[in-house]
Amino acid sequence: GDGTYTMTFEIRVENNGNINLDSLQVTDDIDAVFGADCDWTIDGLSSEEFTVNDSYNGDSNTNLLQGDDELKSWNEGAIYLTITAGTCSDLGPFTNSATATAVTPTGDDILDVSQTGSEPDPDGDGDTDDNDVATSFEFEESPEIGGAKRVTQVTNNGDGSYTITYEFNIENFGDVLLSNIQATDTLSDVFADPCELSIDELTSDDFTVNDDYGTANDWNLLSGSDDLPIGDKGAVLLTITVDNCGNLGPFVNQAVVSGDSPTGETVMDETTNGSDPDGTDEDDNPDENATTTVSFEEAPVLGVAKRVSQGPASNGDGTYTMTFEIRVENNGNINLDSLQVTDDID
Repeated sequence: GDGTYTMTFEIRVENNGNINLDSLQVTDDIDAVFGADCDWTIDGLSSEEFTVNDSYNGDSNTNLLQGDDELKSWNEGAIYLTITAGTCSDLGPFTNSATATAVTPTGDDILDVSQTGSEPDPDGDGDTDDNDVATSFEFEESPEIGGAKRVTQVTNNGDGSYTITYEFNIENFGDVLLSNIQATDTLSDVFADPCELSIDELTSDDFTVNDDYGTANDWNLLSGSDDLPIGDKGAVLLTITVDNCGNLGPFVNQAVVSGDSPTGETVMDETTNGSDPDGTDEDDNPDENATTTVSFEEAPVLGVAKRVSQGPASNGDGTYTMTFEIRVENNGNINLDSLQVTDDID
């Protein structure tokens, strides 16, 4: 799951001749298999029948055995070689052959190149020289990432501006570690002119956020330096304020999340609306794809009341003096501008 692969090779050696063989040796060049494609290490080398070479390293020393074993006529034995390969720039297929050598009682050297499988002479003709198909193997990885986006809070600031908090959830649905985790949300496309957009806060307990988000056309929410293990997930919270949009919405968009597999493959996913990148079907496949929508609400309510607060009082000359109180209230959820009150006394 971390981009490495552990495997065990069984190398079976048989004496199918009618004489005993001495100075048995088997060589296996692991470095020639992987070259620059994979890092690799030797984890174990064992045999119940032969004496293994403790100095074997698969590169400068490719001898699996000490070279002093005898293999009697019609006897056999096995060698087990365990290695870990990775990370790899290429997943294969890789091919590999081992080579067995021995010395006859008369001093002749004999040699055989390995045949893939568990049987050195699969055709049973008694001749192993015609069985030298290399052993082939390859690695598999299925990187998968999923993202979700939702609105967690909308605040009407009363002055025509609105503060919005978005939550982004990112999850690794694949079978390998993902690196360079990123989430991109181009809000300038959502709240385009004449909207005025400001970034209030960007936080995450799980990832390293991008402090330059929203500046110089940089819409990457994260620094891109984080890893996400198999089955793990994390969240990002973004709070913004928008003003002077000229309309109340709806404003619709999606974010894009991405990560890199150990071999460098980049996987991406467009967010689905909500908190779960897997949606509601719980099939561990982030194939859901739905936009996230936010709309603003204005409820302007203007109230006016008028009463005689004093008088009318007779002035004794046929005129009367009185005072009107006109009370004006804003009973809505937004500020009101250009206030006017008219009163036609005539």
